[in-house]
Amino acid sequence: MTAKATIFVQDWVQENLGQRPSSEEFESIPALVRRCLHEAASEGISEDEIEDEIGDLTAFMKEAIASATQAETSDTEDDNEE
Repeated sequence: MTAKATIFVQDWVQENLGQRPSSEEFESIPALVRRCLHEAASEGISEDEIEDEIGDLTAFMKEAIASATQAETSDTEDDNEE
């Protein structure tokens, strides 16, 4: 097994969620997961490979969105302190 699935998902999240996820992205996580899995399949990466390497894709995306949102909040707070 390689890290191909992990790299694909990390790159996909970075490219598709960006640095400033919106509230709509939280609401559409199932759609994002489906889109990611579809694009992964077109690259020859199965859902099983993704699950084996990163675990639950839905949880991974929720965490990625929450982390990006938290980072954005911290950046905004830092800007307000200046």
